[in-house]
Amino acid sequence: IPSIATKPQKKKIIALAFLLSLIMAIGGIILIDSLDSSLRTVDDAESTLHLPALVAIPNHKPEKVKKSNHTGTRRDKYPIASIEAPASTLAEAYRTLRVSISMLGPEAERRVLLFVSAIPEEGKTYTSLNTAVALAQQGLKTLLIDADLRRPSLHKALLEAKETPPGLTDFFSGNATLDQIIIPTSVGNLNFIPAGTRSPNPAELLASADIKGLFEELLKTHDRIIIDSAPINAVSDTLVLAPHAQKTILVIHSGKTPRKAILRAIHLLRKSGAHVAGFALNRLPTGRMAAYYYYYYGDKYEKDSVYGTKS
Repeated sequence: IPSIATKPQKKKIIALAFLLSLIMAIGGIILIDSLDSSLRTVDDAESTLHLPALVAIPNHKPEKVKKSNHTGTRRDKYPIASIEAPASTLAEAYRTLRVSISMLGPEAERRVLLFVSAIPEEGKTYTSLNTAVALAQQGLKTLLIDADLRRPSLHKALLEAKETPPGLTDFFSGNATLDQIIIPTSVGNLNFIPAGTRSPNPAELLASADIKGLFEELLKTHDRIIIDSAPINAVSDTLVLAPHAQKTILVIHSGKTPRKAILRAIHLLRKSGAHVAGFALNRLPTGRMAAYYYYYYGDKYEKDSVYGTKS
């Protein structure tokens, strides 16, 4: 009689089960990775798009940024990082973008900046808002224009009034003067032009407008013009604006936006005559295992920042 049982061979079964589970897990990861067509790292984006990365913006959701005590504004959805959390990596990212913009050539060729995205919900509006504030904090007289005539939202971040004030559509349709639509904000050196009254045909309105003449007039009183626009693959409005901007910056949601959608957006921009200067890779994961390691090591500088304690 055997001293030990010959069946079942428990150790062998456990080892085989562990090995098969490991193989299935690795296969699942490879399959999921092959099905993911988004851009998740700066290196991947640069090699795919053949465009320079102007900034990598960490994934700090707007609601996690400390709310401001300023009165006269509603920043529940679009808090301004460099004002409300100046020591955060999010605020530092927009200061980095400000520096990257300053290296895009002679100053006369980078005064009008257009922020675009391939599809909705990529953080384009939030990026254009915080970039405009960062430029204004540098002492530059900055004008932020909400040119997303389909779904305007910047007035919710900068103005207290619940009703949409007269803006771009009212000026182009002849119902308001330029002085009437330029609104000073609570941020020093920052003015704002809202989208205006909802237009039934925004593409036709923009196509018939003297956009070049408008920018030339605005540049007489402002150092920088930042334009927030509608998603390129959704509507054609942005393609009408793009040729009149000196530099166009593409905002990409890391790990979300499909590559084909981004490549098509770049193709349409170049076909329209836009000068695509580079891209901002938005909402990159942070931490020790982040896709872009800068923000983990940059945290050491954030703790003792001259802008204040870490929030």
